[in-house]
Amino acid sequence: MRKYRRLLAALMAALLAFSAFSGCGKKKQEETPEETQSAEEGIETMRRVADRLESASSVSASINTELRMKYVADGVEATLEMYITQDTQLVREPEAAHTKGVMTLNLSDISLDTETYAVKEGDQYVTYTASGGQWIKGTSGAVSTGADASGILSVLLENPDNLTVYSPIDEYHDLQIVGEGLSGGIFAGFAESAETLLEVSGAGELSATVAVVMEEESEEIIDLAIDLKDSFGTLLEGQKEALGFDEVEVTRFVITMSDFELDTVSEIKVPDEVLSSAIDPNAPAPDESTEAPQESESESQTQPESVDPEEPSSQDYELPQDEAGNYVLGMEWYGDTITVSTPRGFVYNAGSDKTWLQFDSSENDGVHVLSMIYTLYIAGENYSEEDLAQAQESSYAYMNSSSAYSGVAFDPVQTVTAAGKQVSYTRLAYTQDGVSYEEYNSWCVYPDGRMLQCTIKETADGEACNRIDPATVFETAFSAPME
Repeated sequence: MRKYRRLLAALMAALLAFSAFSGCGKKKQEETPEETQSAEEGIETMRRVADRLESASSVSASINTELRMKYVADGVEATLEMYITQDTQLVREPEAAHTKGVMTLNLSDISLDTETYAVKEGDQYVTYTASGGQWIKGTSGAVSTGADASGILSVLLENPDNLTVYSPIDEYHDLQIVGEGLSGGIFAGFAESAETLLEVSGAGELSATVAVVMEEESEEIIDLAIDLKDSFGTLLEGQKEALGFDEVEVTRFVITMSDFELDTVSEIKVPDEVLSSAIDPNAPAPDESTEAPQESESESQTQPESVDPEEPSSQDYELPQDEAGNYVLGMEWYGDTITVSTPRGFVYNAGSDKTWLQFDSSENDGVHVLSMIYTLYIAGENYSEEDLAQAQESSYAYMNSSSAYSGVAFDPVQTVTAAGKQVSYTRLAYTQDGVSYEEYNSWCVYPDGRMLQCTIKETADGEACNRIDPATVFETAFSAPME
């Protein structure tokens, strides 16, 4: 894949990070109103609004991001149009954020669900981002929360003489305040993402025109707007050759933020299934020393007499089993369950929980590690076959955007008959830091609408993956469901 295509995939990831955590938006008012001669009252209104936002225990808002850019690469001219619609929430104590939405991209005519959690741990933020059905864990030292518009207002108010106040705008919008050349720390989160993913420098020097539309009587924000078109276009233009473009022009880069609500969310907690399933691309590769404790945990799980009852731990949790010894797999918010027996040649993983059932190969040698992970969905309600089909393709795009991965390969959806069922799957393979990975994302839908997903993974330290046989792996995986 050409570098500019990897750039576009990276740009998608960087923009998702920015729109989720930037705290900015685009004005709905397109016509420029007449300037008011006296600005003091309008600026004082904005100060009070900023104070209310900063003191609120929680802030929720809607964010819409729109990017359009024309480019020429390898002599081919194209236009990129990207739209991201998200709802975001911020809770200040303990500090955490949750953003969920949809991204559409004209180049591939696809629509992707997006979701991110961010929690403050010490001096860093730990983020969990859904990438095509797989949660990716990351850290950042500079993440401001999208709903926290008080940060934008505070920067504007640092230089009130540079603000232009317009009032009234129309019969609905009483006040608009515009500041130009806004830059600095408010872009830190995006700058970090952009410089890492796009392999550019200078993203921290981005500047923007910001417009805040307010209702004076209620002192509420109608829209908070930011326009990054000019400075982001200059950034890409100055480094177009290194990025793989012959020509590039950003024609629109605006973000709309509206529908603010204060003090309506009491807590944001990262779900257990996200914590247990998230992959950390920067974590050390598994080796014998890290595999050995997992084996001992599995052994202790099957030998309860070795556990000290006075010192319980999270590893003591045993997934419910039926009378035949099959494990009962369920869904967190639904009453649906399915029973799954231990696949032949595998052993129960003590890290499993009621919504995440994992088995590891009983023949792991510390070099090759093989696992099967089951989850349950209701087709068409909380997850669809289209979602699963898209899952690894999004990860594939992400990996191609990063120099941390090599040998990245992706096989699109195929359907086979296995264990008497129609099984669909995609395949993703890659190498990172000398460790090879091969992963099959497979699923089957039962007549009653239950959809059982099984992720089959192999990790090979210093060697090629060679233990997954597609001709037999699905027979093993989907012979497990009992009803």
